[in-house]
Amino acid sequence: MLAGGLLVGDTPLAPAVERELAARWPDAKRPRASDGAAAAAWLAARPLLSPPEAAALHARLFP
Repeated sequence: MLAGGLLVGDTPLAPAVERELAARWPDAKRPRASDGAAAAAWLAARPLLSPPEAAALHARLFP
């Protein structure tokens, strides 16, 4: 998941990161977050949650 203004916005960094990821892991999905704050909240909460709780939170934040 690419998140944050520098990776999902119209910046020079975004296509550079996309190219590097595609070169290293060509078959990997590379979705982009639509809400950077929600992505940051989920990443911050993830270590505190069980895998099912993390999945449930992800589903609520990113329907």
